[in-house]
Amino acid sequence: SEIRSYVFTGVAGEVVTALLAGTWNPVPRIEIYDPAGGLRKRLDGQSVRADTVHLPTSGTYVILVLDSDGQQTGNYGLHLQRIVNPAGASLISYGQTLQDTLTVRSEINAYTFAGVAGEVVTAFLAGSWATVPRLELYDPAGALKKRIDAQSIRADTVHLAGTGLYTLLVLD
Repeated sequence: SEIRSYVFTGVAGEVVTALLAGTWNPVPRIEIYDPAGGLRKRLDGQSVRADTVHLPTSGTYVILVLDSDGQQTGNYGLHLQRIVNPAGASLISYGQTLQDTLTVRSEINAYTFAGVAGEVVTAFLAGSWATVPRLELYDPAGALKKRIDAQSIRADTVHLAGTGLYTLLVLD
């Protein structure tokens, strides 16, 4: 019945995603609490993703990691990422090819590019995966525009509605 807690500083209006992957039986759980102690998200599953959590206030947020029945043990990976202006993101330009690797469980690789309203973009992801990869495109406000799961991923004909910094996330 061990519970691990992690904290992060969030800013009002930010949108974050957290990914938890573990080797539990039955399944792991993730819970995210706001600075006032209010539950923002609770999820159970073999691989758990607290997707697009909107932060209502600035302050210290808490992530709890535990198993779903309080009786299990296991190892896990936990990754937290901002959707808008992601930490550690690589800048990618039109026509550029980048090589990268997901090296640890639950890692999320982030990329950003400057888009202009009216442009149509295509992103292609290919690699050697033990699982099914995912490619996600978010607009400058943090709204999901496209999510695709496949062994080879092509997110084609995405029309950019606004001008600004767009985010691509790559995860398994």
